[in-house]
Amino acid sequence: MKNLRILPAFILGTILFLFSCKKNDDDTTAACRVSKVYLYDSTNVYDSALYTYTGDLVTKSQMSGEYYTLEYNAAGLVTKRSHYTALAAMVADDYWLATYNAANNISKIEMYERSGSTYTLNGYVDFTYTAGKLSKTTAYDMVAGIPSKTEEDNYTYSGNNITMVSTTYYFGGQTFSFSATYSYDANANYLKKQQAQMYLVDPNFIYLDPSLLPFALSENNVTAVNIQGTVYSVSYLLDQNQNVSQFSIDNQTVASYSYQCP
Repeated sequence: MKNLRILPAFILGTILFLFSCKKNDDDTTAACRVSKVYLYDSTNVYDSALYTYTGDLVTKSQMSGEYYTLEYNAAGLVTKRSHYTALAAMVADDYWLATYNAANNISKIEMYERSGSTYTLNGYVDFTYTAGKLSKTTAYDMVAGIPSKTEEDNYTYSGNNITMVSTTYYFGGQTFSFSATYSYDANANYLKKQQAQMYLVDPNFIYLDPSLLPFALSENNVTAVNIQGTVYSVSYLLDQNQNVSQFSIDNQTVASYSYQCP
């Protein structure tokens, strides 16, 4: 399936980045939950995802020709995401496993792909935290059973907002590095008003690149991104319950949501 690419400079690499967040207990709109997510290709919707809930947790996300299932631990944190490339499929084509540290932050993601009846580890991502905040992610591909580092990303904060992502790619003994900086408003992060870890099942975000982490992890909302002098503006639309219904980059819609409210 196609996946959200907000910033063209990050197209060189896409890594599965998954992480944990907690719902704000003081949020008066927390009872509203996402029922449908819309996927955009340029300015047009090319697919949508319908969520199935078990209790308060999304356990299935179904698109027009594929679906994902989610499994959780006793703390309600996602531990496994399985991907089925046909609606009638009963066997997953690939899946990832997430492990957590004592603070319930993801410490490692392992990615497996199926060949016949066998699943093989083809890569993983290590997560490093400093004072409880994500400070570094390191991605590896498996080459003949041996891990080979392909990408390292370092995160700089101002308060609880990620203000810079510094990325280094590793290609056959060579490296390529660049960074992006982020500006914010003073409003509470709209994505965090959705169900805890909602962005882990959102088909727009399930294959996250570093450019997306500030949108989901920061305390406030990204309003602009600067990549080597090129500035991308970010805007949001809210519904009548003050839930984000759409957000755009340079006036181009990149994601939209429908909600079910009591």
